[in-house]
Amino acid sequence: MPGLDIARAEAITGWMSPGELTWLAAHALGTRTIIEIGAFCGRSTRALADHCPGVVYAVDPWEGYANDDGSQAKWILEQGPGSWVAIVEAFNRNLADHIASGRVVPVRLRAFDAYPKISVQQSFRADLVFVDGDHRYEACKQDIQLYRDLVAPGGVLAGHDYGRNDWPGVKRAVDELLGKVNHRESIWWMRR
Repeated sequence: MPGLDIARAEAITGWMSPGELTWLAAHALGTRTIIEIGAFCGRSTRALADHCPGVVYAVDPWEGYANDDGSQAKWILEQGPGSWVAIVEAFNRNLADHIASGRVVPVRLRAFDAYPKISVQQSFRADLVFVDGDHRYEACKQDIQLYRDLVAPGGVLAGHDYGRNDWPGVKRAVDELLGKVNHRESIWWMRR
């Protein structure tokens, strides 16, 4: 897509495909506020922040999420002691320019615990809420239930890893709560 540059995002460790990063970048254009749940090293955050003229709230406990099969938590544990410290440092380094300018606000909490802080501090609604945190069914369902009310009229509620066999909890939560959604690769979304 013309005008979109995801090269800096692609250079960051993570699980988003170039097509998914492009989708994020395109949907970030013209937004004032984005809430991203699950940021890891900042691959998706970089795609959002490089194209959002407003602020991206990056919500992540930076201590690991477990997927239905325990895969991400297991992967993190296999990296060795202190691996989350290295991941937080990588996120801060990868987004240093946007953090310094105030255009990326890291919120080091689980989505449930961050919700009261974000909803109280934010007197306006988000143009985009992107759910890519804890992929277990109950946690994903809770994130969607909490954060969908923060989407501005005309805004987008979206998330990652929809329809993937390794994360069945995501599809189940989305389908039960939202019914039919649009999707591109493994990104699901709906306009409010």
